[in-house]
Amino acid sequence: MRGPVLYCVEGPDVGEGHSLDDVLIDVGRLPEPQSSAAGIAPVVLSGVAVSPGGDVALNAVPYFRWANRRPHPMRVWLRQA
Repeated sequence: MRGPVLYCVEGPDVGEGHSLDDVLIDVGRLPEPQSSAAGIAPVVLSGVAVSPGGDVALNAVPYFRWANRRPHPMRVWLRQA
């Protein structure tokens, strides 16, 4: 039996010059599921978020896949715009 998939957003995925602390989710433009080309990797959520510096691309990965690069900030909960 499987439970729900929990997603998180990592610092490198919000782009240079943006902080996860400043990223807000716009509920009118929620991230959409995107699967890998091969269709075997877990789904990633891709979309646009709001930041004081303007819109930023946003990718959320399944929680169990985070921290596979280098140490960086991560958030499961993001504030709403």
